[in-house]
Amino acid sequence: MGRERLDFAEFYEGSWAPCLKAVLASQANQQKAEDQLAEAFARAWASWWNVRRHPAPRAWVVRTALNVGVSSWRHQRRELALGEQDGAHAYDTDMGTGGVDDSLLDALRHLPLREREVVVLRLLL
Repeated sequence: MGRERLDFAEFYEGSWAPCLKAVLASQANQQKAEDQLAEAFARAWASWWNVRRHPAPRAWVVRTALNVGVSSWRHQRRELALGEQDGAHAYDTDMGTGGVDDSLLDALRHLPLREREVVVLRLLL
């Protein structure tokens, strides 16, 4: 079990920042993106035996984080009355974009959610 922990720790350390950037490009709210990503990495650890064999483990983590966000949104939608949802984006520019142009990130945010996710998963990872 020690080797698995070490493998996962290396994967986590090398993948957190790129995965966060990908989720931020789709989500645009840093706190929510970090929460979603933390949940995705927890799920990756729980299924590490399978995830590490995945052809694109980082993409698996990002897809899982995006799914967590969708589940959260659906749950909130049931709780909030129509029109009470906050559509404001709290993108933290201090985070850095890792070489991704701000105009590209801005353009991504104007795409419909599913198209944005495809671009993020395909091009940024």
